[in-house]
Amino acid sequence: MEDFTLQDDKRSKIAILPGLPREEIKIYGLPGAEQRHAYYGDKPMLFQAIRCGKYEIAISDYLVNNRRKVICHANTTCLELHFILKGKALFNLKDLGWQQLDELHHNMIALSKVKNEVFFEIIPVSTFDIHFTIQEVERLAKQYPQLQPLLYALKTGDYASLFALVQKTTPRMLHLIVKIMEALKAGAASNKETIEMIEALVLMVLENKTLKTRYHYNYDFIENVHKSALRIEQHFDEKDVIANQIKQRNLKPDKFREIFRILYGCLPNQYLQKVRVEKANWLIKEHRVSKLDDIAALCAYQSIRQLSNAYYKKYNTTISKAVALAKRGK
Repeated sequence: MEDFTLQDDKRSKIAILPGLPREEIKIYGLPGAEQRHAYYGDKPMLFQAIRCGKYEIAISDYLVNNRRKVICHANTTCLELHFILKGKALFNLKDLGWQQLDELHHNMIALSKVKNEVFFEIIPVSTFDIHFTIQEVERLAKQYPQLQPLLYALKTGDYASLFALVQKTTPRMLHLIVKIMEALKAGAASNKETIEMIEALVLMVLENKTLKTRYHYNYDFIENVHKSALRIEQHFDEKDVIANQIKQRNLKPDKFREIFRILYGCLPNQYLQKVRVEKANWLIKEHRVSKLDDIAALCAYQSIRQLSNAYYKKYNTTISKAVALAKRGK
C-alpha cells in the first residue's frame, strides 16, 4: 500500500491510523493484508491492500454515515481497475472534472501521484481495485488495443483518458470478485487458483461481453447465490436443499434461478444432479465402491435405476461398465 494522505471537505487533515478498528476487523479484515483506517465523523473508512502474485488488490470500505467529500493525495503509479461494489460516488481526479461511478460499475484509471476528490453520493461505499504495473499494462496492451491510451497516460502523465472504459459490472464479474474475496478471507492470496481468478476477471473486463438480465442484482445477491451453490455441493443429500436455501436466504425463486443459470451455466436442480452424479463417479474411480445400492444411497438417489440413468446421461456409458473398469484399475 503506497503512502497517501486524506483531507476533509474543508481541507483539514484526516489522521490515518494503522490496522483496523476491533469491531470492523471481525467483518472486513483480510489475513495478511496491510491495513489502515481513518475516522470521518464517528464512522471509519477502512483501507486494505494485499499482494496476489503480480497484482495488488486494494479494498476500501467507506462506512461514513453522511454524504460528504474527502480529498486523497496518493503516490501510486499504476493502472487501476476500479469496481464500485456498493454505494455511489463522484470522482474528480487531477481536477479534470467530476465523474459519477454508480454501484455495479467499474472503470480503468491511469494513476500517477494523483490527487483525487471523492464525494460519497450513496453510502456506505465499498470498492474493489486491482493494481497493475506499467510492465503488465504493456503486455496486456499488445492484445487489447483499448489499453493503449491508458498506457500512454501512465508513461506521459497525459490524463485525458482518465475515465476510459467505464462499464457495467456483470453477474459473472461479481461472482469472480465474490470468490476472490472468499479466497482472501481464507488467507489464500498467493494461491495459484486465486491469481487465476484475478486474471480471469481482468480478461472478462477487457473482453467486455455485455449481458442482459430480467432482474436487478447486487453484490449481496450474487454472494447469496454463490453460498447456495456451495451448500448444494456440500449437502446434496439434504432434502429440499434448493428450496431451503431460497427460503433461508429470502431469495425470489425466479430471480435466483436466472442468476444461478448465468453463473453456473445450468439451473439449480440441474446443478444438484450434476453434483450427485459426479460424486458417484468419484466414489467408483477413487474409492472403488462397487455396490450400486451403496453408491445410490451415498449420492442421494432413490433407486439404482435413477442412479444408472443419471450416470449414462452424464458419461454416455453404463455405471456397471464404469464399476468393472475401476475394479481392473482402469
